Amino acid sequence: MKEYSIDTVATGNAKADHINSIIMELAGDIAQEKAEKDWDIEDRGENFYIEEENGDLRMNTEAQDIFNVYYDEETDRLYRLVNTCIEIHESKEI
Repeated sequence: MKEYSIDTVATGNAKADHINSIIMELAGDIAQEKAEKDWDIEDRGENFYIEEENGDLRMNTEAQDIFNVYYDEETDRLYRLVNTCIEIHESKEI
């Protein structure tokens, strides 16, 4: 069974790369939502986003640290989900 993980990113296999891309995008979306909620609940006083000189927004350092924790957690969860689904799909027991 092919097992997906953060270590299988950019394998050159189009299907595997697409699955990894979807997982990372979803993990990022979920992590951002969780980090923003965490920020609001904690009422940190500082802005979550900082505007760059070119007008782009980026997370401040503390917000980025919170995001990174959630991103790692969600990436692990999504890889477990995908791998479990593949295992069930390939299983002869069901």
